[in-house]
Amino acid sequence: MRKITLFLILTLFIAGSAFAYDGRSYSNDIVWGDGFFSNNFEIDIDDGTVIIISHRHGSDVVEITEDYELYINDRHIKTNSDQKQLLGEFHSKTLVMVEEAKEIGLEGAEIGIKGAKIGMKAIGGVFKLFLSEYDAEDLEEELEWEAEQLEAEAEKLEEQAEELEDLAEDLEDLADELVLNIPELDDLDW
Repeated sequence: MRKITLFLILTLFIAGSAFAYDGRSYSNDIVWGDGFFSNNFEIDIDDGTVIIISHRHGSDVVEITEDYELYINDRHIKTNSDQKQLLGEFHSKTLVMVEEAKEIGLEGAEIGIKGAKIGMKAIGGVFKLFLSEYDAEDLEEELEWEAEQLEAEAEKLEEQAEELEDLAEDLEDLADELVLNIPELDDLDW
């Protein structure tokens, strides 16, 4: 029984550590999948201005200011009220998306750290098994309860990520609409 418990504890520790650090680094830039936003595009926010950078054909830069003014490669593009409304919707949804993505990233990191802590606690528990009347069942119950709590947090985070994915799809549709309604965006051949 103790060998099985030790194996399970070490497995949990290794899994928690891998979950806590996956070897990648993250920045505030968002890179989206297929469609208008692909691996060739980045979105950044600078003092309320949404900046879209294309790495596909050179480095085209599209900026949408807080006042929903459009700039392409530092050139102001005149827009009508309908276009400005689309730019405003895109700007607002992008800000929401960036904030949601940051929040999900931070919560994911916290869950990873908690997983690693459970692993460390498991290792500490192994030593308690040898030094006190604390037995394997006590350790298993304690770790199982904490693991269930962590799993519930991870499931909640997964739901938030699915909502973020829906928002990204809405934003892609809106970007397509912008390209259809603003010829200068269409000229970029994105």
